[in-house]
Amino acid sequence: MPKVKITIWGLVIGSLGAIIFQNRDFFFPGHAMALDLVFTAYTSPRFPVAVWFISFFLLGWLLAYLFGLSDRFRATREKREHQRTINTQQQAIDALKADVEALKQI
Repeated sequence: MPKVKITIWGLVIGSLGAIIFQNRDFFFPGHAMALDLVFTAYTSPRFPVAVWFISFFLLGWLLAYLFGLSDRFRATREKREHQRTINTQQQAIDALKADVEALKQI
């Protein structure tokens, strides 16, 4: 399975590299972003489009990770609660088995 994952990731990275290489005229010239608000205007320095793509991708990944973080904490807490319930019920089962064994000897 690890070889399949490595192969798939290699194909994905190779495909992205081919796309970027074939479209260098689009990805590498510098462009500036402008933010024009009512009270102020801001123009960023000129960066290649590839830098903008990568930065917005990483920003989106970070936001998705942060929004999913609360679900991960909730799932961990639920897992702990379920494990406590399992342990409590297993102790009850063991006690009942001991009672049944005691009744069998009578």
